[in-house]
Amino acid sequence: MEKSIIGILLAGGQSRRFGKPKAFATFHGEHFYQYSLNALSVICEQTWVVSHPTLSKRFEQKQAHPVVEDLKTYQGCGPLAGIYTVMKMTDATWYATAPCDSPNIKGKLYSILTSYQSNDTYAIVPIVNGRRQPLIALYHRSCLPFIKQLLDEKRNKVGFLFEQVNTRFIEHPFFEEHSDWFININDAGEQQRLEENSSNQKENRSE
Repeated sequence: MEKSIIGILLAGGQSRRFGKPKAFATFHGEHFYQYSLNALSVICEQTWVVSHPTLSKRFEQKQAHPVVEDLKTYQGCGPLAGIYTVMKMTDATWYATAPCDSPNIKGKLYSILTSYQSNDTYAIVPIVNGRRQPLIALYHRSCLPFIKQLLDEKRNKVGFLFEQVNTRFIEHPFFEEHSDWFININDAGEQQRLEENSSNQKENRSE
């Protein structure tokens, strides 16, 4: 049975800069990746976790969502490989993606993106502070053959897909107002700033 929107949690990276698996870093007692699952659940009937091979068992032990690794042909080819893998394994009209390292992410972002769905749009991508956010986006199933072609050509950047399919880039006041929701954490310094900002916000609210 076709599901209208399936979520894809992209957790296949190696976290070299972070020094340990970013997905399992914690913020307010919750793993980073759980915030992404919570956000995706607002619009997705089901979410698949695309895991790095070294973390698959750990994900499987932590939660009940399906856990897969990139298809062997495309392992190590980045987010496009993860999107392609889930599209090949499932049947849905749309796919919503989320990174595993954006602990501020909220489901409202996806609710806004779904309002821009149309029959002639294959990708819906927010723009925040002038920057595209391709890992927090929606992709139509029609992207599948284009993604395969790009992967076969070793053109693994998600941006190449936008040159191939009709893409709608969304600049929305809400995104600008909540630009911190899109922040991803790449190293220990950024994690520390995340925690400091959260503490400051709590203090400001209590004054």
